[in-house]
Amino acid sequence: MLSKVETSKGPKPKNMDSLRKWFSFSKGERVAIVTILALILLLILACVFRPSRKSLSDASLHNLDSLLALRQAAIEQQQQQQVEKPQEVAELHPFPFNPNTITEEEWLQMGLTDRQVRNIMNYKAKGGKFYSKNDLGKLYTISEEEFAQLEPFIVLPEVSRGKILKLLLKAAFRRAQRPQMAQRPLLLKRKPSPS
Repeated sequence: MLSKVETSKGPKPKNMDSLRKWFSFSKGERVAIVTILALILLLILACVFRPSRKSLSDASLHNLDSLLALRQAAIEQQQQQQVEKPQEVAELHPFPFNPNTITEEEWLQMGLTDRQVRNIMNYKAKGGKFYSKNDLGKLYTISEEEFAQLEPFIVLPEVSRGKILKLLLKAAFRRAQRPQMAQRPLLLKRKPSPS
């Protein structure tokens, strides 16, 4: 009789089972690992084949020098034009005036430009008033030189401290008369909770 070769599937060693538990992955985990490895490989390839920052070649240095020379020439030309053409101050023909009551035509007769007059009229239309001579100089369209020519001719009525105080009190009274302001409590007090 032929003898059968005994192949026994005996018990597996415990070490193999514990290793398989730790090193076996589900399908989702395997896909994630392959994806991460592919991304790492792409990053490595991108770093290897990326153009390096080599020193500038002679041609690019020449181009850079010519650009710098052109820029310097343009700056010098601009400075020369500014020296040749000083800031033109408009020829003003001032006369005594109150900037709060003067009309557009009178501003134009004085020698101000249309833009300056529009700016002043917009300021007055929005409730602006000139309380001192310096208030006119604060407008951005009037240069310091023009203001220096106009300042001696500005005539403003004297405003006494009493009149200023009266205006402030009047404004405070109007504020107190507003219903939404009068009804609003200054401090919100908590009512004590019944314990």
